[in-house]
Amino acid sequence: MKNRNGFSLIELLAGLVSAAMVLMLISLLMFMPYRTLRMNRSLEQMRRDAVIAMQMMSRDIRSSSQNGINASQDSLQIGSTAMHPIAVEYRRDAGTGTLIYDDGAQSETLIRSGVQRFNPAVTNDLVSGISGVVLELWLTEPDSEITLYEKMFIHTRN
Repeated sequence: MKNRNGFSLIELLAGLVSAAMVLMLISLLMFMPYRTLRMNRSLEQMRRDAVIAMQMMSRDIRSSSQNGINASQDSLQIGSTAMHPIAVEYRRDAGTGTLIYDDGAQSETLIRSGVQRFNPAVTNDLVSGISGVVLELWLTEPDSEITLYEKMFIHTRN
């Protein structure tokens, strides 16, 4: 029997494979918290954008009468009244996935991307006497595969 100094080719390959697996596991453990952080930031930004847009729409709806509100798929138009002197429109641009505020004089992008659906609807329950506007907003972040759904009912003056 020979006295060998060193490692055989099989032993070297087994060592390299073991080291590669350990390094891969370490890199995965380091990358996962970063991905979670990125997803949480995306969700936080989506929520913030949705809340700001809903608050603006709510303010305009509450200051107008229900007769001055026209709602259709992807568009909400609020006519001018004594309490609300400026006619405004909120609309989704399907091409860019943005939510836009337009008061005739200026147009402003409220949500820059990811607006999958904007569905306002005017409701009028004659039995209960409750009337208002239901706002539904779907936002999607394609990079992190997050979808956010917001729904709000705003009571209007008759």
